[in-house]
Amino acid sequence: MKLDTLPRFSLAEFPTPIHYLKTLTTHCQGPDIYMKRDDLTSLGMGGNKTRKLEFLVGQALADGADTLVTAGGIQSNHCRLTAAAACKAGLACELVLNGTKPAVPSGNLLLDTIFKARVHYCVREHRDSTLDQVAQDIAARGKKPFVIPVGGSNGIGSVGYVNAMVELTAQLSAMDLKPAAIIFASSSGGTQAGLALGAILTGF
Repeated sequence: MKLDTLPRFSLAEFPTPIHYLKTLTTHCQGPDIYMKRDDLTSLGMGGNKTRKLEFLVGQALADGADTLVTAGGIQSNHCRLTAAAACKAGLACELVLNGTKPAVPSGNLLLDTIFKARVHYCVREHRDSTLDQVAQDIAARGKKPFVIPVGGSNGIGSVGYVNAMVELTAQLSAMDLKPAAIIFASSSGGTQAGLALGAILTGF
């Protein structure tokens, strides 16, 4: 594997730790349950999207982009982390969020503004078309947008979780652990694709 040859921008401290969940294991009456703490990435309050963004931002910088553009729900973790990543990389950020602008921003939306993202509100049905229009408008102003799909889920973003699988297998070997299965949440599919490919490449 030649993951180290791909454009990448460091955003967090890896590897994330693996913790034994004693109480949950007891509650479920076994088997032993462990958790890889990808919520503990340091960027912008943490979260698993950081792994994808290391490769997405790396590619954006390699392409000479100056603005990250992405979309999600009004409290999107992905959008919050994209805004934080843009700050760290010295890039502008524009977010297309489905929802209505609140009188007072809170949660991830408040963090989006703290991270200096420009927010465009829309209804869910128009999110994709609004994302395209925002990117076109940025380009028309002479800027170079780099569009990131919802959840950072494309081939570039998925590499983050191929890399996570390489990291995980090394940790499991060092801990002398041989789990029967990995369980994870899936939405836009990028994490799933990366873990599946990583499992093949590492022989998990």
